[in-house]
Amino acid sequence: MIKAKLLAVFSAIVAVLALSAAPAFAEFQSNSNSTAGGAKTGALVIEGGGATLECTSSEGEWKIQSQGKLFEHETQGQKQVKQLKGPQQYITFNKFNGCLAKTAEMKELKPRVGACTLHLEQGVGSSKALGAIVNVCEIETKVLFFTCKISTPAANEQTGVNLSLKENKLENSGNNLEVVATDEGITSEPKGTCPGVTTTKEAKEKATLTEQGAKAV
Repeated sequence: MIKAKLLAVFSAIVAVLALSAAPAFAEFQSNSNSTAGGAKTGALVIEGGGATLECTSSEGEWKIQSQGKLFEHETQGQKQVKQLKGPQQYITFNKFNGCLAKTAEMKELKPRVGACTLHLEQGVGSSKALGAIVNVCEIETKVLFFTCKISTPAANEQTGVNLSLKENKLENSGNNLEVVATDEGITSEPKGTCPGVTTTKEAKEKATLTEQGAKAV
């Protein structure tokens, strides 16, 4: 009986220490007087529906904004505003480097990858953030006279499409914020001539994002 009580007390202490050691974030914060900063990834992999995109890196910009619905930002009536500290981020990638696409029937394709804006929102007391796709993101490949376009629709807060994607682990590293993204449940749709590629709701994305001059607090 005494041993059982001691074990229970020890387990409780271990649990408390584990919780106290884990970072409890709630918002994103700039490390300067700017509401925006540079963002880049290392290797980026997106796969699903029979197609895979691999890029050696990507580049863009992060912005911190106030609370509000996903599409109520910037020009949308200023319902969200840029700020130095807030629960939401918009990360726009406009440059993708060393990209190759492949399917079961086609290999080593050099695609055109369009600009893509992602959204991150922290949960209170969490070291993770949920992701969303803000605009239609598109990958285009051409073989001879045939064109294939694979797109991920913008997030829909009514249907849940490409919304609340997980998981995105947050870790402060010096003057930067590291986001380890392993998101699943992404909807992607092919258009044009795309042999072996189908619509899916189970696409995946993996990348480690470095936000320069930002942190989670």
